[in-house]
Amino acid sequence: MKKPPSKFLKSNVAEAPSNSSLKEEESKELADFCQEVSFEDISFSTWQKSIKSLDLKIPIFLSSQEAKTGLKREVKYTQTIFYLKADGKKSYRKEKVNMLVQINPGICDGDHMSFESKGDRSGNHKGKLILFFIVQK
Repeated sequence: MKKPPSKFLKSNVAEAPSNSSLKEEESKELADFCQEVSFEDISFSTWQKSIKSLDLKIPIFLSSQEAKTGLKREVKYTQTIFYLKADGKKSYRKEKVNMLVQINPGICDGDHMSFESKGDRSGNHKGKLILFFIVQK
């Protein structure tokens, strides 16, 4: 898509709404996004590409016997927490998480379990932890 000449760019640039209910961080993220995108470029796919998925997908390998009888399994994973520093620069930290999961009898190859708000985090946004099962024969 061809960009408009720079003298028209300011009139085509989306501006962040001044909504006092938005938190300062969210407001800055929205303003940064709006600075980069003209009205012609705004679409769901553009927005979707700008947002990194916060969902974590972890494979759980089970023997056929474990899948048949069920079990409790400790799941260890690393959660990434994205945040803005006091100087406004983006940063992140990693936290190790241990979680005990009850796997019910009869789980099949390809089944999955989802846990809301257990994935990566960015501001107030929290991804899911998705465990998908691979039953070894």
